[in-house]
Amino acid sequence: MTRARRDALRDLLKVTQEGLDAGEPLHGGHVLDASRALLQAELEVAGGQAERVAALRRHLAVTRKESQLAAKAFKEGRPNGWKNDYQTRAERLTTEIELRRHGGTPPDIKPASGEAVPGDLKGLLIARRNLWREVMKAWKEVFDERGCTSEVLLAVSRHLVPAELEAGCSPSERIALLQQHFRLACEVEELLAVLHDALGGKLVEFYVTRAERLRAEVELRRAGGKPAKFIEPLPRDPEQKQER
Repeated sequence: MTRARRDALRDLLKVTQEGLDAGEPLHGGHVLDASRALLQAELEVAGGQAERVAALRRHLAVTRKESQLAAKAFKEGRPNGWKNDYQTRAERLTTEIELRRHGGTPPDIKPASGEAVPGDLKGLLIARRNLWREVMKAWKEVFDERGCTSEVLLAVSRHLVPAELEAGCSPSERIALLQQHFRLACEVEELLAVLHDALGGKLVEFYVTRAERLRAEVELRRAGGKPAKFIEPLPRDPEQKQER
């Protein structure tokens, strides 16, 4: 079954790429999603390191191509061009990191955007961290202009925090990063709680955010930090006052 799933995903990627090349109403995100799903399936059935490295190199080839297209769209000023550019660059860097960790080396091809891609794992981790810092800065500017909600910032933070931690930081910096993410999750949860109650307790995003807030608190405590404040639990919580 796992091999049949892999083969089906290979067909999906092929059809998606052909449709995009033919001008169908698709975008690079569809190709990246299909390629990412195929990569996961191929890693599951890989018989050894060589097959895993080969699968990662194939996905990297897709991410590099889509990164080139996204960079071009960004320069041309297309709608959401900057968002797609960041997304594809992050995917490409993550794939190169995983390829290095599996003992492989990426093809010696420079991205069309002209940015230099580090040749070592540490450099790649730092480059990915810096990229997510750029993403957060860009979205904060949008947020300050009331162009998005804090939910968007939380989504970016989910990527930024692990990127920061993997790039290296001191124990105190680790706690500060986790504390910041935890506070943001608390803020979003409290905002969504109002809409959740208005909809009779049927807002899926509320439960997703609550799970993220609890996960953030667990990670914060494991790092030796403490939630910053005491707040009353929301009415749907069975617990008494809890520390956040």
